[in-house]
Amino acid sequence: LKLGNERQPPDIPQELSDTAKDFLAKCFEPTQKRPSAKDLLNHPFFK
Repeated sequence: LKLGNERQPPDIPQELSDTAKDFLAKCFEPTQKRPSAKDLLNHPFFK
């Protein structure tokens, strides 16, 4: 995935698992809504 100065997050590839897609969606949320790094590291994607 490539990130730049876009206001829209990139499309999440549909071939990823539901858990991976959920993790990426949380990473791409606006700063005010985005979980902390600590919370993201506790995401089921890392289990």
